[in-house]
Amino acid sequence: MEAAVAFPTSLDTSTIVVLLGKKYEAEAITVTVDVGREEDLLGVEEWAYKLGANKHYPIDPRGVCRGI
Repeated sequence: MEAAVAFPTSLDTSTIVVLLGKKYEAEAITVTVDVGREEDLLGVEEWAYKLGANKHYPIDPRGVCRGI
């Protein structure tokens, strides 16, 4: 089983990533959206992997959301 988690690194989402792997034996896939605050992205991917995420995807919506 795979589960994607919107990952702002808060305590609740960090706990979910750990539980997905340990309790449910699921692959945790974390996703972080770049909203233009670079300091918010520092260390996010590394933290996701330390918690047990199997994959991490940073998403930059600027190219996707043009014209909306």
